[in-house]
Amino acid sequence: MAYCGYVTTLKNVRSHSNADRMKLADCFGNTICVGIDAAEGEIGVYFPTDGQLSVEYCAKNGLVRRKDENGNPAGGYLDPDKRNIRAIKLRGEKSDGLFMPLSSFAYTGVKGGSVIVVADDPSMHSSQGEQDSRFYADYAMIPCFEPTTQQEAYEMVFEAFEVSEKYHVPVMMRMVIRYQV
Repeated sequence: MAYCGYVTTLKNVRSHSNADRMKLADCFGNTICVGIDAAEGEIGVYFPTDGQLSVEYCAKNGLVRRKDENGNPAGGYLDPDKRNIRAIKLRGEKSDGLFMPLSSFAYTGVKGGSVIVVADDPSMHSSQGEQDSRFYADYAMIPCFEPTTQQEAYEMVFEAFEVSEKYHVPVMMRMVIRYQV
């Protein structure tokens, strides 16, 4: 069975009732615990419960439980053998999944081609808010392709996959609401 992470934004970010270095947020209707620096609308990857993360991803992002030379906990919280995402209680609040910043994939790389397609709405043609995802690509330190015509978009998909496979990084492709024909 395939396990998926979902690119999404944090919603309803609020203080944790019993912790000063954590916040609570919502992803796909589930409450999750996030770091104190998490902000409303932050883009990232949500991993729902009952899945297993790869060894490489967990190691590069410090998620695997480890101990120091004295046998005391030294970081991470996932079992090194299983790496399962499960619902846990943190300081009295249930966290139903794991949210990681989009930049976490830039650190680990990707084995095959990975293209993230985003649909922006510049100048608010069909929505209440102007969207510009180029800042997320810059923040995550991944390339962003921005076609100006439909034909260019078709050709750039192939080029984006080639770049992703060659450099082992995800590539963002920014589509906009209107193209000149």
